[in-house]
Order: sequence, then structure tokens, then C-alpha cells
Amino acid sequence: MVRPKKTDIDIPPAMRHLPLTSNGYKKPWFVKANDIRVPDEKKYVQSMTKGKCWICGGTNKKEQVFVTDPKSASLGVSLEPPCHPACAEYSAMVCPFLILPKAKRREAGLPENYHENNQAPEASTQNPGEIILTYVKKHRFEAVTKTKMARWEPSQILRQSLWKEGQIIADNPNGPLPANLLADAVRRTTS
Repeated sequence: MVRPKKTDIDIPPAMRHLPLTSNGYKKPWFVKANDIRVPDEKKYVQSMTKGKCWICGGTNKKEQVFVTDPKSASLGVSLEPPCHPACAEYSAMVCPFLILPKAKRREAGLPENYHENNQAPEASTQNPGEIILTYVKKHRFEAVTKTKMARWEPSQILRQSLWKEGQIIADNPNGPLPANLLADAVRRTTS
């Protein structure tokens, strides 16, 4: 699968204000300090309660997109807050963790007591190989231990797309992906 270079992909206007990381990527709004692996707990709460886009930090009350693994999408849940459509799509095309199938999160050098003290969701330690972008018109938040979880019903899905290595491999612009396609993606990414 040939991916375009990140420099060939237009940065959404909502993300242009974000600083660059040392690797030349836009640093998502949710990042605490300069460690992209560590979400800022205060920004997590703002995204969940005040409608801020998880990627750019802008107001996000109209169109909302959740970026999840196939299993979470099949269950209609996300531990991460929603994003603007353009921010989610850009991330699906350029984020190294999302586009590199063998990517794993480095545990070395995480802040002391990170796993015990963090109020934001635990990031996955490994790329599932495929991701789902779920565009919803409505969702609700539920408390789950220290964090919140977004939940949506299939009837609230406006669009759903399956991505692999930065490219769309299946898309339903009019609602959820077919159940068999989603089930196959879950099987591929959880075995």
C-alpha cells in the first residue's frame, strides 16, 4: 500500500495553529508537555464536557468523529473524545501510530506513576492495524472508573469508514459500515 508523504497532505485550517513536534508532525492539542504519549487530563475533561476537538482544541459541537479500533466501533464506544471530521481524517492519514501497522507505544520514560495517576484514557499500546472513523450526530458520555466513555447507537451514525495504513479501504457515507465488514475487521485486529 503506497501512502502519500505527510508533507503532501493539506493540514486542516483548524490544526494550523498547532506547533510542530521534533519529527515535523503537528502536535495534537491533547498532548501534555512534549510527550505525545501522555494526554493532558484537563484537556481530556474539556473535550468531554465542553465540546473541544481532541486534536485541535477548537469548539466541536456540530460534526463529531471518533477514531477507534474496530472492536470499539462495533460496540459503539470510545474512551477518547471526538474530533472535527477534518482533524480525524488528517490524523488517520499522517499519525505514525495510526498508519504504521507494527507501531507500538514506548513505555520507557513515561512520567512516574503515569498509569496509576492518569485521569485521561489509557492509550492503546499497539496499533490495531486498522482503524474506524465513526461520524455521529449524537452520543452520550458515561463514567467508567476514573475516565468517561463516549457511547453512540447505530442509528446515530452518519458515516463510518475503515482505514488501513493511512488510506480508506471501506466507506459508507450514509451510515454504519455493513455488519459483516465490521465483524471481519474486528476478527483481523483482535486475533
